[in-house]
Amino acid sequence: MHHSTLLPFHRRHLIIAINFLWLCLLAGTASAWAGSGPAAGPMPGGPNAPVALAQALNPDGTLRAGASGSFDAAGFRLRTAPDGKPVFRPAGVQGAGDEKWQQGFGASGTNGTIMAMVVQGADIYVGGTFTTAGGVDARNVARWDGTSWHPLGAGVNDDVRALVFWGTDLYVGGDFTQAGGQPASRVAKWNGTAWSALGQGLNDAVYALAATGTNLYAGGSFTQSGNTAAGRLAEWNGTTWATVGGGVDNTVYALAAAGSNVYVGGAFTQVGNFSGANKLAIWTGNGWTNMGPGVQGGDVYALAVAGPDVYVGGSFYWNTSLGRPYHCILRWNGNFLLNLDEGTSGPVCALAVAGSNIYVGGIFTTAGTLAARNVACWNGTRWTALGTSMFGSTGTTFVLALATLNADVYAGGDFNRAGDLAVDGAARWSSGAWNAMSLGTDNFISAVAVSGSDVYVGGIFTRAGSVPANKVARWDGTAWHSLGTGINGGVRAIAVAGSAVYVAGSFTSAGGVPANNIARWDGTTWSALGAGLTSSLAYNPNYVVIALATTNTGEVYAGGSFDAAGSVAAPSIARWDGQAWHGLSTGTNGVVVALAAVGSTLYVGGIFQSVGGIGASNVARWDGSNWSPLGQGTSGPVYAVAASAAGEVYAGGYFQQAGGVATSYIARWNGTAWGPLGAGLTNEADALLLVGNSLYAGGTFYVAGGVASQGVARWNGTAWTALGTGVNGLGRSMAVGANNRLYVGGIFESTGDYSRGMNFFGIYDTSLLSATRAATVPTAPLQLVPNPATATVTLHLPAEPQVRLVQVFNALGQLVRSASLPAHAPQLALELRGLPTGVYTVRCGSATTHLVVE
Repeated sequence: MHHSTLLPFHRRHLIIAINFLWLCLLAGTASAWAGSGPAAGPMPGGPNAPVALAQALNPDGTLRAGASGSFDAAGFRLRTAPDGKPVFRPAGVQGAGDEKWQQGFGASGTNGTIMAMVVQGADIYVGGTFTTAGGVDARNVARWDGTSWHPLGAGVNDDVRALVFWGTDLYVGGDFTQAGGQPASRVAKWNGTAWSALGQGLNDAVYALAATGTNLYAGGSFTQSGNTAAGRLAEWNGTTWATVGGGVDNTVYALAAAGSNVYVGGAFTQVGNFSGANKLAIWTGNGWTNMGPGVQGGDVYALAVAGPDVYVGGSFYWNTSLGRPYHCILRWNGNFLLNLDEGTSGPVCALAVAGSNIYVGGIFTTAGTLAARNVACWNGTRWTALGTSMFGSTGTTFVLALATLNADVYAGGDFNRAGDLAVDGAARWSSGAWNAMSLGTDNFISAVAVSGSDVYVGGIFTRAGSVPANKVARWDGTAWHSLGTGINGGVRAIAVAGSAVYVAGSFTSAGGVPANNIARWDGTTWSALGAGLTSSLAYNPNYVVIALATTNTGEVYAGGSFDAAGSVAAPSIARWDGQAWHGLSTGTNGVVVALAAVGSTLYVGGIFQSVGGIGASNVARWDGSNWSPLGQGTSGPVYAVAASAAGEVYAGGYFQQAGGVATSYIARWNGTAWGPLGAGLTNEADALLLVGNSLYAGGTFYVAGGVASQGVARWNGTAWTALGTGVNGLGRSMAVGANNRLYVGGIFESTGDYSRGMNFFGIYDTSLLSATRAATVPTAPLQLVPNPATATVTLHLPAEPQVRLVQVFNALGQLVRSASLPAHAPQLALELRGLPTGVYTVRCGSATTHLVVE
């Protein structure tokens, strides 16, 4: 098999070529993708004059219908939507107020491709083509300290392709012309504090760096340093550049040093005056020597020294004397090139050594005869896979960089899944599993509660940062901690009373202890609350308990879709007194979704029309003995309630009226009557939190009181203000600590403008609330009711005169449902039965939103 040489050669060039072709193909169908609105007019500047890309984009970053021509993409970065569409976001732009959102909880890696890695002490340094790392602004080079990402000053202004430490300094090579804002041509030094150039640098790209005791070696496509010849291989002695052994006749892609030997790989066939080098050679410090017959059919992209051996990776094939091909990886033992079984099924782009193990990364699906997707391990005898390895949602997936630290393996490249873990171009293999390099969780958060300096979160995640945490975890302000072995099902609600943490949802055990849908954590062990809460109802078997509230006397109230508490009949609501369960009269005739306790009074919200046999529309009050309605209640479901000691009650949900008064998804009860909160919200409120005079709302809205406020917003009693640009999804649960920080959990990946990554968990500093950001109010978004949903969900959109395609994509970007929204129809029921529990993306034209299937 002859492998094409169109591989990481210029490592980024293949990625660019693929993306360019992909975009060209998509551009041909831009009108269909962008929905059925009026076609865009001609772009200014004529057919050959590039114009700003912003003029060709919809507000959501997708291409405008009818957009054509040449566009200047400077200042934008390309992202991939779950349906495979290209989406463009401003690069390195941070919205007003977003500095209040804490860094570090973003995606596991970078917003671009990682092409180089190196270890120094306990730190991992990465280089590539990106503007952020874990949501932190970092231009093309960054440092991971095991907990969080850090920039290296102002970084460099173009791609980084090679990294090496020489002494205590980091040397960086690539395509850039500036480092730290100062001139530095293709190679530069970072001393831990500042950047500096290496003389006049080099005149073209640097793809590889290696260091010996006295010299730094650079390989690439360059031919000069200033006026001095430097034939694709040069050495820096700390003062000046010089060519090495007359240079080589084609590009150098890989270097490795051991003692006085420098191993060189690339696309060349001649080194100095020696023409017998087929892509491989050794510079001894005094002259050239070959590495056997070299390789055929492709180039060398990676070299690694392991004891007396040198491992060689690339896009080549190599024939033994028997004529049998071995692909893409070989071992040089000082005399011969030897195969590693049958090699890999595709190019090897990265190598790393840990003891007797050789880790291999690239673009392949098998190693030997073993299924291994893009990364594998050779132990000297046989191949092993690292889980199910790396995947991308679209296009080709690359592993372009590997590094080892202690017993862990770090991988970087162009991928968004490591095994079944959502990542973003970087991941860590440890103890037999892939780990994200971030502080966020690996799936959504449904509940947040604060106790002192600790924050407890619950949801459907299995990891918090790099810590295994089954559905529940604790954040201590610096790091995540598991709560024993966690929960064996989903968590929907958390409440704290003293040193006790109560967790509820849909599960049968907590920490291995039998517990029906509710359990208690005392800081060390789990325990059940009697026989727990059980349901024979079919409304929502995936979340039997949906809401919790605790009182200052230690009582626990639980609400949901259950009908029994222990042996007591308790339709949808119950009370735990520390020893036994009690019903609240005859409960409700529907589902309880929200609870708020103030003194001896409990406020209840949900989807019901009576409480204790008394009419009450979706919201009611329990005084410890009796039920009472809050006026006429609301016209639709209440998903969140908050109450003050003065008797004011706030309700949020999916309704347009409260007490017959026009409200928009949120309303206030003053003890006598309902009233609106300004112009309200543009979509449902799923979470409310009252702190002093501030009411925080979370949900699926985009606008609060006319102010662009995506996912989260604040009401100060008079007006709405934004929390930076908000979150780019659903703010589902909130809590405030004594440190003036607002903790938000939900279904989101970043701030509203994508400038700062936050994987399902965000921390906002409320001590200095920013002014409202000037922003264009977006058009009415796609709405789903109910959300979360089980069997069916109803899609709502403004009616249009033509039929529209509705699509549902899973977390891997795979299309799992499709339907047609009829012409002039404002809504459509979507069938969900058969879909696994999880987060989905629903798209209709250019409108898109998240859907939670339970």
